[in-house]
Amino acid sequence: MTPGNPTARQRSRRRRVAQVLLIVLAATVVWYGLAWLRRTPAAQPLAVIAHRGGPAGSDAPEGTVAAFEASIEAGADWLEFDVRRTADGVLIVLHDDTVDRTTSGSGPITALTLAEAQALDAGGGARIPTVAAIVDLAKEADIPILPEIKDGLENPGLTAQLVDLLRAKGYLDDSVIQAFEPATLEELRRLAPDAKACWLTGIWQFDISTPPADAAYVCPMAEMVLLNPDMVRQAHEAGRKVFAWWAAAETGITDEILEMYGVDGLIVDHITPIVNRGTGS
Repeated sequence: MTPGNPTARQRSRRRRVAQVLLIVLAATVVWYGLAWLRRTPAAQPLAVIAHRGGPAGSDAPEGTVAAFEASIEAGADWLEFDVRRTADGVLIVLHDDTVDRTTSGSGPITALTLAEAQALDAGGGARIPTVAAIVDLAKEADIPILPEIKDGLENPGLTAQLVDLLRAKGYLDDSVIQAFEPATLEELRRLAPDAKACWLTGIWQFDISTPPADAAYVCPMAEMVLLNPDMVRQAHEAGRKVFAWWAAAETGITDEILEMYGVDGLIVDHITPIVNRGTGS
């Protein structure tokens, strides 16, 4: 064999690899092409939803009043936040089940009273806000909210408490209550048949056509929508709206792809690029 000259076996192997790659490429084109042809448009202009309050490119720490205010100022259409409860039974806005990552303290939030939780620094002197405070802020700005019930099964009464708070504030109609747990959504439906429910789904969940409690909204993981954009059509044909959320950091081009395939809203950390794209800025 001449040095550098591939053998017949090597040439055959390269041809097989090339054939496999062509088949994969062709299948991908067909898959996304069919989804494109079958896509259903969003029911309204894309909703830009500030995840954990934003912070919309600002320096405001996540989940703080400053973050929500920054997102409202930047043009968010919705505010998304996580609902937990303190040891003395007050609903607060906090993503994690502990205060370790986002505050100067440590330990589970369920072990702290409201006073103890709000004594912690949540970044730049900010404090952990109550859900009531964020609802008041949203109401003043006339912006709908997307609260997520965290660990509802482990916190009996939390769902009822959130519904009661939203009713008392006159903001239940301007809220879509979300949860991963089917049982939490079923409880929400029993407690408040008039409440709008949203089913959150995660990795490898591609079928969102029949959510628990017949939820009118579904929030699939954006990465899963990119793998199977046809799930948006399935939800739309069942009369549901689709808000996609990101497990990883979002990027501009993939946000645009999701919008092209008809998602009704994007739950993102940094809303400014999407808002600016929509206004042509």
